[in-house]
Amino acid sequence: MKKRELLKIAIIVFIAFFILIPSLVHAEKQLIFDGAEVLSSGEKSMLEDLARKYGAERKTDFIILTVGDPEAGDIEKYMADFYDNHKPGFDRPGGNTVILAVEFYKSEGKNEFYLAGFEKGEKYVDNARADQITDKLIPYLKAKDYVGAFETFIETTYDYMGYRPGVNPESIFFDLWFQVLIAIGIGGAVIGVMMYHSGGRVTVNQGTYMDTNKTRVNQRRDAYIRTTVSKRRKPSNNSGSGRGGGGGGVTRGGSSYSGSRKSF
Repeated sequence: MKKRELLKIAIIVFIAFFILIPSLVHAEKQLIFDGAEVLSSGEKSMLEDLARKYGAERKTDFIILTVGDPEAGDIEKYMADFYDNHKPGFDRPGGNTVILAVEFYKSEGKNEFYLAGFEKGEKYVDNARADQITDKLIPYLKAKDYVGAFETFIETTYDYMGYRPGVNPESIFFDLWFQVLIAIGIGGAVIGVMMYHSGGRVTVNQGTYMDTNKTRVNQRRDAYIRTTVSKRRKPSNNSGSGRGGGGGGVTRGGSSYSGSRKSF
């Protein structure tokens, strides 16, 4: 075998090694940490598979932490320390990660959860998107549908990371029905313009039959009556579910993150 052919084979093997190894490592990595034991073994396995599948497509670790220990302390600090200590990341230790941490040791209505994005996760799941995702999780968590909440976290995060940063994924412009409506409106306008121009031009106007020599204004009068100003009190917006908060921060190890905190 010629040296050139051996060199080609070596290059192919080298490239394949660096492409396949990260995926193999990710496939064996633990992504669901059910410390509160709210999931069955089957549910945990299903969520692991879902997190691996969608995480591989976004090159980001999707991690779920459930906390049942009252000594764990603040949920945001717990999440941040977990990132520092375990150093998750699809691309490298301490790399692209989105973490959902949920506490289960407080009374109903007081348990909190925190969603954070690191590296690519911080860029694509910024504070605004994190708030949108956590809003979707509250109904599931209140109903004790934890599998539904965690599936929604993984799938919605995956979906949001498909939009470029700065774009609102929930914008009406991305709804299919709105796009169809716009297309119909544009099509109707184009057809209307074509029909208007195909019917000939109207040359008769209000001055065609008017004798300007015999027509004049007899009287003109402007009468000011009154001006009325009405004031109405603007209603306050007290709606909302869960306690908002978060906004991201920096771990004790120096890693910055986006974030959203809610309660259920």
